[in-house]
Amino acid sequence: MGPKHADCFKFGSHLNMSQKEFCFSYIKNLLLGLMLLSFVTSCQKSADHKVVAVTQIVAHPAVDEVRRGIKEGLAQAGYREGHNLTWVYENAHGNIATANQIAQKFVGMKPDVMVAITTSSAQAAASATRSNKIPVVFAAVTDPLAAGLVRSLAAPEGNITGTTDMPPIEKQILLIREIMPNLKILGVLYNVGEANSAAQVEKVKQVAKTLDIKVITKAAENSTKVLSAAQGLITEVDAIYVPLDNTVASALRAVITLCMSDEISKKLPVFASDPEGVHQGAVATIGFTHYEEGKKAGIMVAHVLKGQAPASMAVQSPQHLGVYLNLKSAQDLGIQIPTAMIKNAIEVIK
Repeated sequence: MGPKHADCFKFGSHLNMSQKEFCFSYIKNLLLGLMLLSFVTSCQKSADHKVVAVTQIVAHPAVDEVRRGIKEGLAQAGYREGHNLTWVYENAHGNIATANQIAQKFVGMKPDVMVAITTSSAQAAASATRSNKIPVVFAAVTDPLAAGLVRSLAAPEGNITGTTDMPPIEKQILLIREIMPNLKILGVLYNVGEANSAAQVEKVKQVAKTLDIKVITKAAENSTKVLSAAQGLITEVDAIYVPLDNTVASALRAVITLCMSDEISKKLPVFASDPEGVHQGAVATIGFTHYEEGKKAGIMVAHVLKGQAPASMAVQSPQHLGVYLNLKSAQDLGIQIPTAMIKNAIEVIK
């Protein structure tokens, strides 16, 4: 006959080996039960605790700023990591297959909201949640309609909504022309595999044609080929424009360094499609910060956490456009920025 349960807590040498094994199993199961009870009780007490799972295709300053803004937007709405929010983050490092795996992994976690930064990650999240309807909020998606994420910007339908970062391309090309009145040939670096990038390039060509500017494009299917693509443009163009393209953005600093190097035949100005590019050394842009976009997305996530359906939330975009200038880069290139432009700029890097 085995020992009584109470005997297991006397910790003496009066028990034989089989009795000790019984007691060990009993105490282990008791502790596991207590841990489970504690977990359940904790969950009951923290019904307002939310889980947000964030997926991002690749790390570079622009999308990292989006992620920072999302967290800030959530904090402003009362959701703080470590307090009433669990923040889970995964980076696909530029690999589409990995992005799909991350999305499937997040589905298994059953978060309260899945946040997808960039088009590729948003498409992966949309596909993974099609049957289970986990809410998805995307950010840093240039064209949600072309990407097949929503049927309408005003009424997204389904389980997904978010923010779009379509740059003001016409204003940006006009800005480049104002800074470089004699610009004749503009180079554009992009990944032809990114649908949003291809759409932007077509818009650049349309605008440039009206200004009698020739456009030469170079494609790079991954970040390791961006620099060689840039090298192919240097002797052919007067300046380089970089659209919102995650592949090129991940190597933008290296492109700018190359274009401003004394080792090439002529230094070449690089113009960005976002302020983060100007911070890295691009001469100028007109647009909005990705941090601002991220905050807007974070507030949308908070609304979903509070029970609002994504289908009822229109896709949003930042509204405050401004000029961002890097005078240091301009001076190194011998470019004179108009005084009025400097005076009216939101940010001037010297």
